[in-house]
Amino acid sequence: MSQTDIIHTVPQNDMFDHDTSNSDNCVCGPEIDLVKRDDGLVVAHVVHYSFDGREHSEPDHDRDACAVCAHG
Repeated sequence: MSQTDIIHTVPQNDMFDHDTSNSDNCVCGPEIDLVKRDDGLVVAHVVHYSFDGREHSEPDHDRDACAVCAHG
């Protein structure tokens, strides 16, 4: 998969920088989903987690599906 076939979603103003040079090298342990675009191309969507845990306080956060919340 080329770099153009990878889309990263990264938290803004996070405590540390995220590694977006490769699909899964970031220490935040990003989730990678394959997404089919309207033109039929399948791309990797890499969702990076914040280092400060802000996603856990968002109203649409799924605590039952969250690996961090399940162990907390």
